[in-house]
Amino acid sequence: MYGPWFVAALSILRATVQHQPAPRSWGVLLVTSAMAVALCVSHSTRSVLAYVTLGIPPVTALVCFWELVGQVSSKHRTRKGAHAPQRSKA
Repeated sequence: MYGPWFVAALSILRATVQHQPAPRSWGVLLVTSAMAVALCVSHSTRSVLAYVTLGIPPVTALVCFWELVGQVSSKHRTRKGAHAPQRSKA
């Protein structure tokens, strides 16, 4: 389950650094995350607390990865802008 998730995550990071879209990899990541939630919840007792407790780790992993991609892309934009020559208005 986490093999395809990991490969898709690496593909997304590579695409982010290279400024390329990765819709297929995001699809794989979302599907495998949803499957992980479903599998975790399916093995739990039938209570809302169990559903929430067992569903949180895969969702948290997805949210944390989303943040990581945002950090990588914003850091790359900042570096790119920092090296650009600035024009003087004089």
